[in-house]
Amino acid sequence: MQNHTIDPTIELNGDTTYAFLSSINASEFAHILEKHGLNDIDRTQWYPLHKVLEVLSDIAHANNATTNLVSIGMAAVANAALPPGIEKITPEAFFKQYEQVYPTRHRNGSPGTVTATMVGDHKMHVILDAGVPYPDDTMYGVFYAYMRLLDTHGGFTVAYPKDRPRKAEGGSETVYELTWHLR
Repeated sequence: MQNHTIDPTIELNGDTTYAFLSSINASEFAHILEKHGLNDIDRTQWYPLHKVLEVLSDIAHANNATTNLVSIGMAAVANAALPPGIEKITPEAFFKQYEQVYPTRHRNGSPGTVTATMVGDHKMHVILDAGVPYPDDTMYGVFYAYMRLLDTHGGFTVAYPKDRPRKAEGGSETVYELTWHLR
C-alpha cells in the first residue's frame, strides 16, 4: 500500500474512520490504533487520510491481515449514513450511485475513484474499478457489506478477476467483480 503520494490535507469522515473501533476484530489491532493515536475516534470529526492509511498499512502487515481489513471495510458500511430503503435498491442502481457517494466520505482533495460498469444483458454483474488508496481487502469488505444490504434475492459473489493484477500485486488499481443471482 503506497500512501506517500496522498495529499496530506485530504481527510476521511469520522463515521468511516470509526470502523476501526466498531470492527468485529478491533481488539486484534487496538495496539496499532493506539500507536497512531486513533484509539479514540469522534464520529463527528475528520481525520487525516494519510494517518488512516498508515494504520491500514500496519494492519496489512500484521497477523490475520485479510480478515482484519475485510472486517474494517464491512464496519465502514455499517457506520455509514445510508438512505432509507437501501435494501430495495437494485445492485446496479446502487453501484452507479456509489461512484458519487465514495468521494463524499472525504474532503480537501481527491481520494481516487470507483467506477461501475454493468456487464451483460440482465445487469446482474458489475465490474468496479477502484483506483483508491485503500487496501484491496478493505474495499472488498465494503463491497461485500453493501451487497449484503441490497436485495439480491438469490445470493451474490464478490471476487477479484484472475486476469487483472490487484494493487497488492503491482496493478495500478483493483478490479472487483460483483455478481448476484435471482431466485
